[in-house]
Amino acid sequence: MPFDLLLAARDLVAADTVSAGGNAAIVPVVARLCEATGLELRIFERELSGVRQANLLVSLPGGETRDPLLFVTHTDTVPPGDPARWTKSPPFVAKVEGDLLYGLGAADVKVDLAAKLLALERLRGRRLARGVFLLGSYGEEIGLLGAKAFAKEGPVRPRQVVCTEPSELRIVHAHKGYLVAHVWLGEKGPASPAARTVRFEGRACHSGTPALGVNAIELALASDLTGAVSLSGGQGANSVPGLCEISLHDGPSEIPLEAIRAVARAWRARIGALVPERDERFAPAETVSNFGLCHASGGEAELYFDARLLPGHDPSAIGAAFEADVRAAGGRLRIERENPAVWTDPEGELCRAARKASGKLGLDDRPVTKATNTEAAAFAATAEAIVFGAGPSTGNVHCPNEHTRLSELRRAVDWTLALALELCG
Repeated sequence: MPFDLLLAARDLVAADTVSAGGNAAIVPVVARLCEATGLELRIFERELSGVRQANLLVSLPGGETRDPLLFVTHTDTVPPGDPARWTKSPPFVAKVEGDLLYGLGAADVKVDLAAKLLALERLRGRRLARGVFLLGSYGEEIGLLGAKAFAKEGPVRPRQVVCTEPSELRIVHAHKGYLVAHVWLGEKGPASPAARTVRFEGRACHSGTPALGVNAIELALASDLTGAVSLSGGQGANSVPGLCEISLHDGPSEIPLEAIRAVARAWRARIGALVPERDERFAPAETVSNFGLCHASGGEAELYFDARLLPGHDPSAIGAAFEADVRAAGGRLRIERENPAVWTDPEGELCRAARKASGKLGLDDRPVTKATNTEAAAFAATAEAIVFGAGPSTGNVHCPNEHTRLSELRRAVDWTLALALELCG
């Protein structure tokens, strides 16, 4: 039976693989697709904080394994957020409208697994000089967990790595670094009953381009919150929150408002003072930061911040300086991600081969940079690494009505095949 790209995409979107719950739901889907395409699948499972996670390694049956080229597509997604904001389709239901495929993971990036599997199927029976593998990783959205584990202990040591993120079929040879700070403030105590709730509505977007959104947490904190007994906004560090809800009563505020505000100011100040301030090779050129989550109730608060860093910035040093700010506010800090920026030589072997593949397909072959951080950061120390994928990123991923372009997805199949033949044929 011919491989049906759209049916495979629908099955992948339907699998709930929000990072915190693990990616177990996608394992049988990938297993069925591998069986249908005659590809071999190895599953590397582990349990993290009571959650089942799995790296999925796909290869050609009996194929070459030496000096491998590795394609990487992460299988997890951010939470969908408010379902009411998904106006095109429910987040776990793929819907086609013209050239657009809607659904959580359509662009970022589960659906790409279907494209990669189809490309590998087309390599079957060819004699290759080098190995070609596909890794379906876990936990990318919460720290590149699967990619880092595979880079450290996986059975394949790639010479070159192509990580999938939506790039509108452009070759991304460099991207910003990434830092995530998890903060706790105050002490837990009883919360008074709320008399009323106030909603602050912003506009959600990816934290790599925060100027495209409006941060609802910051809107709330800029207002008079006298009588606040709880505050809830955001889904995680890497999304600008579009909604923040405050519960109020007629007594004094019970959440540590001033400490929250002080830490948020300190984070913005630390990131804003970094040198260099700008790098025109990136868009946006400046370093950006985000206040992605705040949950406060009963005297305590949990906060998440992130920042997109430029080459030359030291994530570890920034985190250490911010820890002093958090302690001054009476809190504690855990740095959860500190990935450096990636810069792969645009004249190196991998970029040259990628440009040839793009040129053969009539695509723009000029290497570009990306504002966000990717799994390339997990491999760049030991391998050439680039990013390439279908669909738009800016204003699309980590937003309701996430989508990809089916025409680009099909061309991504052709590009993957062309690159593999260029490097390994």
